[in-house]
Amino acid sequence: EIESQALEVSRGLTQQLQATTTTLVSNLQGLPAGLQEKVGLIRQNVDELRTAFMTAGSFQDLPGSILAQSREKVAKARQLTDELMDHVVQNVPLTWLVGPFSASGKPEGEEIEMK
Repeated sequence: EIESQALEVSRGLTQQLQATTTTLVSNLQGLPAGLQEKVGLIRQNVDELRTAFMTAGSFQDLPGSILAQSREKVAKARQLTDELMDHVVQNVPLTWLVGPFSASGKPEGEEIEMK
């Protein structure tokens, strides 16, 4: 009973990781190729983990090394997330800081009278 619940939790977590990495991969435009490649590798790792957990009927069905590998792969995913955050913080596009706005509060196209 407890083992099956733990396996279900593991399946759910790997499914969430897969969804997150899929979303991340689809939103990488403009990032350096090196970061994009790393995210692609992390996605492959997550896909492998998810497949292993989804096909297992119990933890005994999992290859002996998969649990150790899963810890390592999740740690790498976290490290990459930190790298991505550092990159975004250090290279924030100007459009993220200054949005489209009208300084006078008047609709665009209306002339501002200077006195």
